[in-house]
Amino acid sequence: MGHVIIDAAVTIDGFWADSNGESVYPLDEMKKAGLTDTLVKRIGAAVWSQRSFEMADDPDWFACNYELQVPLHVVTQAPPAEHPKEACGLTFTFHSAFDEAIAQALASSGEKDVLIVGETSAVEAALRSGKVDEIYLRVIPRVIGAGVRLLGEGALAQDYRINDVVQTPSAVHLHFVR
Repeated sequence: MGHVIIDAAVTIDGFWADSNGESVYPLDEMKKAGLTDTLVKRIGAAVWSQRSFEMADDPDWFACNYELQVPLHVVTQAPPAEHPKEACGLTFTFHSAFDEAIAQALASSGEKDVLIVGETSAVEAALRSGKVDEIYLRVIPRVIGAGVRLLGEGALAQDYRINDVVQTPSAVHLHFVR
């Protein structure tokens, strides 16, 4: 069975999104630096928050366009009325609880890893589950003073060690393993 991986970004003062709710995640830079390629090769399924699902204006866009063409397990209390397009290996399954989503993602990932994608709710739920084997944390060299924090209280105490550090012009990319 594969590993469970969190991939998230924070500002120096601990925010994953600014006060407008815009993510600080440096996705374009990560792609240019080749940092997304490693994850794409490793991932067999992903767990998304509802917010991650809603990042495209048209959810049909994800099929054959999104870098992860794998089973996507979305945690939401409000699944879309119309099921999004599935193609190129990408499928959608909607779950009302994180524990159900992570169990199904692990079952659908084969021998590959499961990626947790999302904001505070997904990251905290993943850490509370005790199943997170690795964390990729992108630290953005900005202090924004207000916004949405990546972590609140209630995560299970867990120790990780630093596996790798990569520096790019707009972030320090830390890789932690348990």
